Amino acid sequence: MNLLVSVFTILTVLGLAILSLIFAFQAGWFNQFHTLQRLIYAINTTINLIDNIAAVTKTNPTNNCSINNSDLSMSLTYTRSGREKLFNIPYRPDLREKMRMWKVHLVSKNNNSKEITQEPGLPYLCTAKQLGGKEILANNKETNQVIQFKSDIPPEYLGLDKTSGSQLEIQTLD
Repeated sequence: MNLLVSVFTILTVLGLAILSLIFAFQAGWFNQFHTLQRLIYAINTTINLIDNIAAVTKTNPTNNCSINNSDLSMSLTYTRSGREKLFNIPYRPDLREKMRMWKVHLVSKNNNSKEITQEPGLPYLCTAKQLGGKEILANNKETNQVIQFKSDIPPEYLGLDKTSGSQLEIQTLD
């Protein structure tokens, strides 16, 4: 973005300089002075316009996340439509080590796979259907254990939280 702004500024200044020279040769000395004043004013106006555009399009560095004092949730701060927003999500630090070895993939209807692995300790709240897929597969990198989540079952903590009724199918690949 900065390169684009710089090129635009240089081209604008060159264009205004050429126009001022054209006017300078057609008018007398008094008119040249006024032409130069107009050129300086136009350059300052252009630079101010470019600065305003750059300020509006600059990314906002306030996007961040933090673990709350309770150690049971995480707050994500992000900017949307120029306004700062807050999103809170459950967080289980006790499951971080267990979840770290898992890679999670969304499988689409035409069997393409996309990795959707999240920060360990955060639950997978969306179902495969909500993400536009047919199933979610979690693969343990160390044991090759695979957990399949059908399209309408959210993976949550990958069943590692020992919840009942999670309807998981666990398989081991050889």
